[in-house]
Amino acid sequence: MNDQQFIRHLPDFYWDWGQESVRPRDDRFAQMLAQVESSLSASTLQLLNVAVTCLEAEEVYCEVGSAQGASLIAALLDHPDTLALAVDDFSDGDPFGTNAIQLMHHLETAALTEQVLFFQQDFAAFFYDLAQEEFPPKIGLYFYDGAHDYRSQLMSWLLVRPFLADRALLISPHSNWEAVQQASLDFIATYPACKVWLNLFTDHPHHPSFGNGLQILSWNVHNRQPYPWEILQEARHPILIEAIQGLQAPRKQEIVAPLITAAIVAQAEYNPQALRDDERNPGTVAWLQKPLLRAARAYRQALNWAPSRADLWHHLGTVYIELEAYPQAIEMLQKALELEPHQAVRHYNLGFVAEKAGDRARAMEAYQRAIQIDPMLAQAYEGWGRLLIQAGEDEQAEAIYRDAIVHLPEQGFGYAGLGEMQFRLGHLDAAISAYQQALAIHPSQCQWLEQLGLAFAARQNPLQAAFYLAEAAYGVGQYQTAINQYQRWLTLRSPETDVPLSLYLNLARAYEALQQPVAAATVYRQGLQNFPHQDILLFSLLTTLQHSGETAAALQVATEVVQQQPDRLDWEFEHCRIFPILYETPAEIEVYRNRFTVGLAKLTSSIDLIAPPTRSQALAIASRRTNFFLQYQGQDDRGLQAQYGHYLQQVMAAHYPEWSQPLPRYRTSDPDRIRIGYCSAFFYQHTVAKLFLGWLKYRTVPEFEVVCYHLGNSTDPFTRQWQAHSDRFHHLPGDLEAVCRQIRADNLDILVYPELGMHPMTLMLAGLRLAPVQCMAWGHPITSGLPTIDYFLSSDWMEPEAAQSHYSETLIRLPQAGIAYPRPDVPPPTRTRADFRLREDAIVYLSNQSLFKYLPQHDRHFAEIACQVPQAQFAFLGYQIGSRVNDQFWQRLQRAFACLGLAVEDYCVIVPRLSQVGFWNLNQISDIFLDTLDWGGGNTTLDAIACGLPIVTCPGQFLRGRHASALLRTLGMTETIASTPAAFVQIAVRLGLDANYRADIRQRMQGQSDRLFDDRSCLPALEAFYRQVVKNPG
Repeated sequence: MNDQQFIRHLPDFYWDWGQESVRPRDDRFAQMLAQVESSLSASTLQLLNVAVTCLEAEEVYCEVGSAQGASLIAALLDHPDTLALAVDDFSDGDPFGTNAIQLMHHLETAALTEQVLFFQQDFAAFFYDLAQEEFPPKIGLYFYDGAHDYRSQLMSWLLVRPFLADRALLISPHSNWEAVQQASLDFIATYPACKVWLNLFTDHPHHPSFGNGLQILSWNVHNRQPYPWEILQEARHPILIEAIQGLQAPRKQEIVAPLITAAIVAQAEYNPQALRDDERNPGTVAWLQKPLLRAARAYRQALNWAPSRADLWHHLGTVYIELEAYPQAIEMLQKALELEPHQAVRHYNLGFVAEKAGDRARAMEAYQRAIQIDPMLAQAYEGWGRLLIQAGEDEQAEAIYRDAIVHLPEQGFGYAGLGEMQFRLGHLDAAISAYQQALAIHPSQCQWLEQLGLAFAARQNPLQAAFYLAEAAYGVGQYQTAINQYQRWLTLRSPETDVPLSLYLNLARAYEALQQPVAAATVYRQGLQNFPHQDILLFSLLTTLQHSGETAAALQVATEVVQQQPDRLDWEFEHCRIFPILYETPAEIEVYRNRFTVGLAKLTSSIDLIAPPTRSQALAIASRRTNFFLQYQGQDDRGLQAQYGHYLQQVMAAHYPEWSQPLPRYRTSDPDRIRIGYCSAFFYQHTVAKLFLGWLKYRTVPEFEVVCYHLGNSTDPFTRQWQAHSDRFHHLPGDLEAVCRQIRADNLDILVYPELGMHPMTLMLAGLRLAPVQCMAWGHPITSGLPTIDYFLSSDWMEPEAAQSHYSETLIRLPQAGIAYPRPDVPPPTRTRADFRLREDAIVYLSNQSLFKYLPQHDRHFAEIACQVPQAQFAFLGYQIGSRVNDQFWQRLQRAFACLGLAVEDYCVIVPRLSQVGFWNLNQISDIFLDTLDWGGGNTTLDAIACGLPIVTCPGQFLRGRHASALLRTLGMTETIASTPAAFVQIAVRLGLDANYRADIRQRMQGQSDRLFDDRSCLPALEAFYRQVVKNPG
């Protein structure tokens, strides 16, 4: 073994050698792990391959613990002349009994069956047999991945020693464990020819670099100089040595727990709704299922260590259910039930998957067993009854449903089951009565609403049928069907039949969901004819008009309310905070800003927080919406924010004095843990959830306890990820007082709002004192202005030097970008440029921000670029379909291009709003990303970097205009950061005209992207801040 060559050239095979982000330059090893199940990392596989390169002639590679063959295949990759000896008796880490079959399959696939001599036996027996050979091979590289208790590790070194070449390398994973370290130290103390060559320790057992650590020992028979005794003594582990019983094996819980967490998180990432129908193909479906495959792998690895854990078999079964791999799911669930046969939910799941697989007999038996164990398990009654109806066994089905009514009268599904059975038998009156009884218990159960509608239709009652079918369709998001049925009901009703308020609201919201704002506004106006003073209709009409670009009409609505109800100060202020989505000119910005400033001054000076009517109006102002659009005018908003923030704090104190008093900075009941709460309405697939998940994911778990409060209605895989990384997770949509009670009951040390300014209830909560220390982060990058928010958690590289003057809070500047953002897993593109109306020969400049970020004074920069890059084409993302905002933006561009003698239609395209996959696709087929000035892109910039898109940005005066520049600085890519708008244009032009320069930027961005994604450099500073404000508040 040429060990000097190995150690000299090893760093050349890695990106970021010596750093936590180290990874192989050769992608084949990561790809290999996608095909061959292994607990080893891609970096470890690369290292083995490099070591084999350094073997001398006649030397062989030997490994113990081949499992399914990843280490063997990696070591021998591109080394067709190297002989390998592989040993594994599969006695450990193979609960499924499949490793031997998988190993042979993988060796055959890799064409290595002639190059590998495999011995299925205990490694001690292997070395005993090897000693009987007359000319045993010389082992130049030995990799031991068998059991890593002290004795096994030491015996592996002792037994291989007689067969080592004069110079050899000995490699073992799991070197983080004290048992492995001590075994190697004892071997080194006994044989001076052995030295520690390299110890690659890691922070946690499943680190992406070298897993649970990797130890490399060198063997040189000519080296007879032992280590100094004091060094060996200093390195030993006294507690381990004294506690001999602890030497048998590492604690399984330390291994299993992180694997379970990884599996839970991976399963939470699965989002079956991520692809639209037109985006589905074998490649994107495989991408969609990757989190489930990671979850399955993690559960299987956990079962290697804990094969008697029934819950792990059950969880693995649920993964296979989501993969629609029903035979495997049944097998896993049966294993779980063999271990713990009295778990009703697991019997139910077995019934569910058996029903899916078409095995009705097994499904019925499982449902029946579930009910025997737990007569309160509602789903089992539903499943059993459904199968009985399908089998035509009506009497038994009726008995099951009546039994469900007795045991679970509050559930309602027993009545619904009876309704389904009666409907099938043609007993329509009985079916209608049963469904109505079910809906009296759960009025919004969409399936029952639909079934009741169908029963009325069969009963020849089209009016009632239309109403219930509309309600059902609206509840499940089938908005066009809902519209059709609501309109049918309106047509069929008699003049004497009153129209409920909910119908107007649901019908209008269905039109809004289908991006038909004109129709929605018409319905709201119709509703106001019957309910002329309903604030919910008035405010819904106002916001619909505003978002559809009808600013004047929205102002007129507010004006009419104030004229008709002059004592309504809340509506007078609503009139002042109506802003256009787009401004026509910079002068128009000043007009609306001055209106708001005057209105805010009047509100704060005249509102009476003692008199009940005006106090209620003040709360209505806070609860309807925030001053969101004020902050897109490109100006310093601190003064106005502070003025409104003090007003809001006073309003909240008037309504909730018990939650407004200062709190002492007490320690939690557990003085060794700091309890942090994160509160937001956006813990779903939203920019806020994406930006700050890393703060939870990579926290120091023993020291920080995390409690999350999700205020929004929406939940999805991102919600589950936040939940998976929390110690406790509360979903409390729409109930401010319940949230306050819960937060106070949780006795937080610190409460963090990832954003303030986008959601009214979150801002109202922030106006209270619910925790001793209250912070906000830059999810909405504007100061809150609230005296109740103590700190603003920001990014050092996103802030100018004098940034503290922009905030009412104390500014905390976290290192670099201030986030630990995971690399987006971007699927291959499925759509071409033609699908986006882009030319194949164009230089596509992508500018994909929300249109309200585009200020009119910057429109000319696009035209200036087009003048110098004839092939330029600019792609923008549209606002709502049906909104005049898109037309207004197009007219603005038209004027800017016409000023330079250009036709806007030759250069610009407005693309409709896209799914996340479609959004990535658009990035992938574009050439250059143009950031917006004054308010730039945060999450969109991260997506562009993930897609390898060169980025041009010009940092603004405030945090909101400096996201992209900070992200590029983190990458070490500063040459496309402009200092002025003119320089912004010139950089964009150069990238458009110089294909080589563009390719170089793209290549370097991709090569250096690991500096940004999963960068944890901000975490020590964030956690140090948390410690400081809790333990040393002075």
